[in-house]
Amino acid sequence: MRVVLSTYGSRGDVQPLVGLAVLLRALGAEVRVCAPPEEEFTQLLARVGMPLVPALIHSRRQCWRLWLGVIHLLTQRGVAATKN
Repeated sequence: MRVVLSTYGSRGDVQPLVGLAVLLRALGAEVRVCAPPEEEFTQLLARVGMPLVPALIHSRRQCWRLWLGVIHLLTQRGVAATKN
């Protein structure tokens, strides 16, 4: 049987799937874990002998982009509010 376990989040989302993947592999399944391509997750999976299948983009990088966008919007609104 082939199984793909997929998540997009932090270590709290990825680590339980790694445990499940190890258990499924022990039962004879061919398992892949799809998660954000972060070094932390790559190392976590490597310790149990499982490759990481990268999901989309780096989640921490995405969080920074989101925060920078929010800061930009707040700055624009602050500037617009002072002009009125």
